[in-house]
Amino acid sequence: MTELLRTVQRNALKKGREEGREEGRLEEKQAAARRLLALGVDITVIANATGLTVDVIRELVRDDPSQVSGNRS
Repeated sequence: MTELLRTVQRNALKKGREEGREEGRLEEKQAAARRLLALGVDITVIANATGLTVDVIRELVRDDPSQVSGNRS
């Protein structure tokens, strides 16, 4: 039984680390998209460069329109 608990714990830790890595990769892609938006790069180009969908990038723009070049207040 103890070995089973260790196996479950190892698997849970492994899954948690992978989820953390995935979250970090997503945050980095979003940060890159924000930088490209600020430079005035077209959304479809950003989508191709980052792997994010156009919808996700549009959501970033909706969340903070000042990210888009020319829309700074």
